[in-house]
Amino acid sequence: MIKTFLLLALILMPTFAWCFQDEVAEWTEMNISYKSGEKIAIAQENLKIKSLALMWEGKEIEIPREELEGISFPFSNTLYLSYSTFHFGELNGVPYKVIHFRYGLEKDESFEEFPEVSFIFYKGAYQERDVRRKVSADSWQHEVKKRGKPVQTGGTEQQLR
Repeated sequence: MIKTFLLLALILMPTFAWCFQDEVAEWTEMNISYKSGEKIAIAQENLKIKSLALMWEGKEIEIPREELEGISFPFSNTLYLSYSTFHFGELNGVPYKVIHFRYGLEKDESFEEFPEVSFIFYKGAYQERDVRRKVSADSWQHEVKKRGKPVQTGGTEQQLR
């Protein structure tokens, strides 16, 4: 009986654990090189994108600073470059490149997903950015910002099941 009481007392007695939480080092700049020759240079200051450039065919294409406004707390582990060729309209046959990454704080998270920004380049220049935000369990809203123009709400994309 005494053994049972002592065992129960030990189990119910509050215990203290020494816990530590690591701090995350804030990066200031990154340079990424691809086998195909492209390079991305990205810098941040106070967790806001300070500069972003794509080196394409030996030419550095820097995105104007005003085009980076509103993009903060970038997730470097989600950064990637995609590319293809347009297959329609007057841009048919024109190659393009897109820099993608997710960004934001907890308040920006919607339906367990952070916004994704895509910076689109073609004809040797930066052209526009597209922000994709989840607005329901199976749909996303697009906000498009053409270079030098205000943000426009685009269409809604929906996943078909």
